Parts: sequence; C-alpha cells; structure tokens
Amino acid sequence: MNQYQSCLPSFSLAARYRRSLRSIATVAVVLTLAAHAAGESTSTKHALLVGCSRYPHLNSWFELRGPVNDVVLFKKVLSERYRFPRGQISILAAHPEAKGSATRSNIEQEFKRLAKEVGHGDDVVILLCGHGSQQPDDDPENPNDIEPDGRDEIFLPEDVKGWDGTSRRVENAISDDELNAWLWPIAEKAATVWVILDACCSGTGIRGTGGEVARQIPVDELIPIEELRASDVRAGDQSVVSSDRLPSVFEVGARGVVATYAAQPHETTPERLMPYQGGDRIYHGLLSYTLCELLQNAQTPMTYRELVQAIHRSYVARGRTGPTPLIEGPAQDRVVLGMEEIPRRSQIVLTAPNEEPWSVNVGSLHGLTAGSILEVYPPAGSANAEQLLGHVVVVQAAVTKCEVKPTGFGKSDAVQSLPDGGRCRVTYIDFGDQRLHMMVDKNDVSRKSVRPEILTMLNQRVQQSINSDSPVAIVNDPAAAQWFLRWNSGGVRLVPADGATDHSDAPSAIYQEIPIDEHFGRKLQNRLARVARAQGLVRMASGISESTHGHSEGVQIDLFTRDGSPMNWESTGLNVRDGDQVLVRLHNAARHSMDVTLLYVDSDFGVSCLFPTLGEFNRLAAGESQSLKLVVNATTSGLEHMIAIGVRSRGQVVDFTALEQPSLERVARESQRGGAHRGVHSPLGQVLQSAMFGVGGQRGVNRRDLLDYSVRVQSWHIQRPQ
Repeated sequence: MNQYQSCLPSFSLAARYRRSLRSIATVAVVLTLAAHAAGESTSTKHALLVGCSRYPHLNSWFELRGPVNDVVLFKKVLSERYRFPRGQISILAAHPEAKGSATRSNIEQEFKRLAKEVGHGDDVVILLCGHGSQQPDDDPENPNDIEPDGRDEIFLPEDVKGWDGTSRRVENAISDDELNAWLWPIAEKAATVWVILDACCSGTGIRGTGGEVARQIPVDELIPIEELRASDVRAGDQSVVSSDRLPSVFEVGARGVVATYAAQPHETTPERLMPYQGGDRIYHGLLSYTLCELLQNAQTPMTYRELVQAIHRSYVARGRTGPTPLIEGPAQDRVVLGMEEIPRRSQIVLTAPNEEPWSVNVGSLHGLTAGSILEVYPPAGSANAEQLLGHVVVVQAAVTKCEVKPTGFGKSDAVQSLPDGGRCRVTYIDFGDQRLHMMVDKNDVSRKSVRPEILTMLNQRVQQSINSDSPVAIVNDPAAAQWFLRWNSGGVRLVPADGATDHSDAPSAIYQEIPIDEHFGRKLQNRLARVARAQGLVRMASGISESTHGHSEGVQIDLFTRDGSPMNWESTGLNVRDGDQVLVRLHNAARHSMDVTLLYVDSDFGVSCLFPTLGEFNRLAAGESQSLKLVVNATTSGLEHMIAIGVRSRGQVVDFTALEQPSLERVARESQRGGAHRGVHSPLGQVLQSAMFGVGGQRGVNRRDLLDYSVRVQSWHIQRPQ
C-alpha cells in the first residue's frame, strides 16, 4: 500500500461552519425541513429562481454567463422531474421567461410574496446564482451575532454598487443576516424550504486560464482597504460566541436543518462550459449543473448526505481535484425534497422527421455522450412494442437534447426507416476521449503573459516529447485542457486546470519544476504518463460506477475506524490523518459470486493493488466479505481513491492487478498468471486500459456487459501533518 498524509486545513474549520450555518459563506445549499401535517398527502410546490449575470455598476470583468442558464435548467428539472407547476416557478433573470430583473428589491419582494402564499407542508425551492463576497460586520458589538472573521457574507444582486460610506455597507448587497430575516417567515409556516446559493465568498477571484470563472468578487474590489483593516482588527477581539444568541432560520434544529457547502473556505466554486465534452456547450455553475444532472438521473430516492457524496463523485469522475462539497445539520439523512419515491426516468423518444437531423429528447444532462448507441422500439401503444427495430448513434449531445442518426450495431445493419416517436434504450455507453488533455499556457506561474518566442519554443519541445500513441493529447482550447504547462523562468511546471495555485509547495514531484535541458522531454513524458494513467483510471472507474448503480448492489466498500465505528461523510468530507488505522471491508452484496479487486490511487498519481496480493484468492461468494487493515502515513497527501472492481464469477478467477503496473508492456507481459484469464482482457478491462494507456481504441462498453460488473469508487482526503 502507498503511504499517505494531507493538505487539508485543520478540523477547527468545522467549528466555524457549525457557528455559521446561517451564513452563505462559500456555496451553501440550506434546507429547512418540517414534518408534514398529519394525514396530509399533497402539498403546493413553489420555486424562486434568481440568476444574476449582469452587473452594470461594476467592472465588466465580473459579468457572468452561467446564472441565466442555471435558472432555465433548474426550471426544467423541477417541472419535469419533481412536478412543480410551471406557473408556480418564478424567475428573476435577464431571460424572456423572467418575471423581472434580479435586483435587490425584486428579490426581496419575491421572498415576501412566498411568505404570504406558502402554506403548511408546502415545498419551496429558492435558487440564488451569481457573485458572492464579504463586507465588514454591520453589528460587531452584538453578542447574538458574532462573525469570527469580522465580516458578513453577502450575495450580489444585479444592481449591486460599491461601498456606501454613509450606511457602511455594499449598496444593494444582500447580507447573510438579511437572508435569514427574509427566510424566517417562510420557515415559520413549517414549509419545506430548499435554498441553493451558487455563489462563493472565499478564496481568490481568479478567472482561470481553463475557462473557469469563480463566482466571487474579492472584497477589496468593493470595499476600501482601510475599512477591511478595521474589520480585521475588530474581529481579533471576538473570541467567544454567546450561547444564548437568538436562533436563525438555519439553526432551527427541531425543524430539521441541513446545510451543504459546495466548496471549502480556501476554495472557490466556478462556472464553466458544460458538459465537459460535446459540441453544444454553454456556461453553467458547476454546482447547479451537477445538482440538476444527479437529480435528473436518480433512479432511487437520495438523501441530502447521499446527494453531496454524489456531487463529489461526479467531480472526481470529471478529473477534478476540487472543490470539495461539505454538509452540516441534523437532517442530512432526509430524502431530497421529501420525496419517498422518485419516478423512473421518462422514456427516451426519437424524433425522426423526413429530413435530417434526427434527435432524441434527452442529452448530456441525462448521461448521454457522443458515440453512445440506443436501441429503437415502436412508439408506446404500438403492436409488438418490444420488437427491436434498429439502432441510432449520438452524433452530438447538447444539455437536454441529442442529435442522432441510424447506425449498425453488433450483427445488425443500419436501418434508415425508423419510426417518429419510437422509444429508445441505451445499449452502448461511449465514455469519450479519456486521454489527458494538456496545453501550454499563455500565462506563466505568476499569471503574466509569456513572450511569443518562449511560447513557440515550449510548444515545439512539447510536440517533440509527446508520442503519437501517448495517453496524453495536446489541445489548443483552454476550456478543454485538464492540465497546463506553465513557464517559470527557465523551466516549466505542470498545473491542474481546476486549481487556483501552481501547487509548487505540494509534496508530489509531479508539481515540481522541470528545467529546459536535454532531459526535458523524458521528464515531461514520464510525469504526464503517470498522471494520465492514474487520472484516466479514476475517471473511467467513476463513470462506470455511476452507470452500474441500480443494476445490482454488487461490490461495496465500507470503512471503519480502529474501534469499529463506521466512517461516514461528515461536514468536512471524508478525512483521515497520519497514523490512523482504517479497516476496509469489501462486501459482495450481489446474489452471485464475484471476483473482486481493490486498487488504490494516491495523490502522487501512483496506482497500487491492495487486494488481491500475490497468491490470494479473490472470489467472494454472495454475501461474503473480505477485510483489510490499513495504516495511514505521511508519504502522500490530498485527495486519494480506492477503486473496487467486481466481476461476475465464471470459470477462471479474474483480477485487475495488472493495472497497477507502470507500463502497458508489463501489463501485456503479465496478463496471464498461472493460466488464469485476467480481467484486462475483458470488455471492462479493455476500456480501463484505453483510459489508462490510450491504446486499444475501445472507448465504451455494451450496457448489457455492465450487468456483469460492479465498480465502486471511495475517495478521501489524507491530511498533511501540522
């Protein structure tokens, strides 16, 4: 097993969250949930969706493109998936369907309207998308409203202005205290209220080279520096929090409260082009898009704790190292929106006009990707409704719609006369190009422009270093890049595209400077290949894990502390420290035996096999478990992953231990051991090899083949010693 340790902040931050559940620091999803009236079986559903994109009183640099798209997406999911009447969904945004613009006064009036109209047991969803920031605490002497950092968190409506010296606040901003006051009358009626704030109030306001825009405006852009210094001085005198402070709407424990944060205090949450791959991408908030995608595709009810874990898994599946969602509150295990059942996804319907293009009524939001193949059956109500008529392939995937065309599949030829209104089922999932996308950044590590002659030299050296069969692809679109190569005075550094820093202080050698010398090509190729193998495995395994959920229980990963207590996703995520002893239990919950492999991917991009070791028998009967004891130590730190792969047992024992090897040649050479057929030759193994090594040409897998597999990914943060 590899050695561990972590770059997370200390757990003192958790106390800060518990003290400030009422705040909108970072990105908060805050829900006040109340028991429905006895015997009441129906409720009225209300939604207020606010998207702040234009800020005419601020520098045009801070305009956003995603919030208006977020509100439209939420409206679609709420109306189609959760049956919110469209007439009960109010939009404030720069959009034709909007009731008005997203100004402070309009937002306040909508809160007041909801307070009057909402009744006992109603469902209310409030979405606020836009920029967040901070301002000095407006009542620093109030013992009932302690702000440990001396600042109030604020959400910025479209008509926000700069600092008002008379009122000593950012003009037209909405503070956390005001949001409390507006929400309280709604919560008093015992309604179910879900407030989603896709904005952030911490970190640095950086527009990333990768096309990601942080939804945060630095406080010094809004407030004079002397005011900030004064608030910092005042904050230094606040060392205690009054125990008799008045409860806020976010702290009504008896009513059932849960708060979910999409990022930690040192992180920002971005908006970016979504989906990650496809020809019809538009800007969305990462949190908003991911929430809608998960809710749209849920096949069974999810609790709020499960939802935040699913958000994190989705980020990992996209190759992200952050942000990390957090959760607090006593109602974490309640079902999202209180629904005891989530209806199955509506049927996929083919639109086949006389002239192309053909289309289906679902898109990337529903999990479809370019290259995926769907079976086509007669329209609902037709005779022989289960007769397979042919197949279509996804040509281009938009968010809620896909362009398709007839295709052959398996032993069947393409059928050109498929019926309009035909029902479709996914039969082949294409996971897309899994190569690591890398780009030479036009900015250096200090974010200054690199001279043209240096850029030309770097691009030439990189082109010479990357082989044609490499698992790395050089791209020219910053929004498509997963890693950047940044100039640093005679050398270069590899930097993740979703990171706000250059990671130069990270323990991993991956982030350390590569000199421009005779060894440059070899060092660059080795580092990129190591990253590509590890991240490719995690991305593909995470994608397959989501695809196989719902088919069967399959293999499960359970974690326990030294004293046998379960390790659950807590307010700061799932964290382990140097010296911790962890019991990992692999459990076969399927109704048949499975051959199980457990791989570990550390933050230094190493891949090792924890189970089976040489000579171990890894076939688990139905209901059988295998336990491993791990000791965490300080060699690596940060976000790391365990990947459990289960294969339905048939004949010879199968395992995936070969995937831990550093080169494809060794994988091929050792793909037989003792005459046993190895997992790397299976359909799933071929896809995993393609993701790790960029060879084989197999980017997808037949959905029916996935019924024989179970893949689970468990991620945690290894904390760095203080």
